[in-house]
Amino acid sequence: MEGRPATNGGNNLSTVSVRVEKAHELVERLAVRRRFYRGGFFIFAVIVVSAASAVIGITPGAWVYMLAWVGSSLLGTAAILWWLYLARGTSRYADAGRELLGGK
Repeated sequence: MEGRPATNGGNNLSTVSVRVEKAHELVERLAVRRRFYRGGFFIFAVIVVSAASAVIGITPGAWVYMLAWVGSSLLGTAAILWWLYLARGTSRYADAGRELLGGK
């Protein structure tokens, strides 16, 4: 056939294996990041709840304020960590795409 390239769009076996390898590497990196964020959030939650418990033990009438403080601290931190995870995940995918296309 005239005018057709000899390859099938660059999807030979080596290109496919590189893509699969990069996909696995990307998933592994995101899993490590996810574990790091979960661990950090858990430690932060323990510290916040411990501090609130200590204040409630000293001043029992402050439990409403401490409940609001704990709730807002945990929700705000969770939102920021979720946003960071999504931003870095998107960045990882963009980096992997640029590398596969030869732009890096």
